[in-house]
Amino acid sequence: MLVFALLSAGMTALAGAIALGIIPDHRTGGKGVVAGWVGLVFFGLCTALILWRLLTQRGALVTLSPAGIRDEHEYVALCEYIEANSRLWAEDEENPQRLSTA
Repeated sequence: MLVFALLSAGMTALAGAIALGIIPDHRTGGKGVVAGWVGLVFFGLCTALILWRLLTQRGALVTLSPAGIRDEHEYVALCEYIEANSRLWAEDEENPQRLSTA
């Protein structure tokens, strides 16, 4: 992810240089300036999103160990599913007539 952040920051800088005409001996017409500004906005937002994800990431999502591969997303989803269904199962045990069909 850090590589993407560096590439995105570089593209943002390049687009800004094109938009502002900083690059010497490089004549851009009106289309080049518009493309530079569009690139500056797009890659600037991409850089901000990547940096935000890097700063708020809480840890590894996939871990490798001798016991195997563990995907945290699947684990969290499975725990939520089991928790929701265990409440339904408990309600069914407390009220068995709810399941009966007449």
